[in-house]
Amino acid sequence: MRRFGLLPTIYIVIGLLVAGGVIGDEGNYFSDIDNLEEVIELILAILLWPLVLLGVGLDIGGDGGGEGGSGGNGSGGGN
Repeated sequence: MRRFGLLPTIYIVIGLLVAGGVIGDEGNYFSDIDNLEEVIELILAILLWPLVLLGVGLDIGGDGGGEGGSGGNGSGGGN
């Protein structure tokens, strides 16, 4: 049986730290996991952690969208 390599293990551990908010300034993807969309966002945050560090938001369900311009990170447009 083939063992899981060291590099994939390190990649997953870093992904867990990024998704947990330990590394980077993004939110904690482990908090408020209530539905399937949030579980998918968590899994994507772990697997695609370099994108999370670059500021890419992994909001699958969206929050109504359309408001606030095209900030890309969810900021802007507040009253």
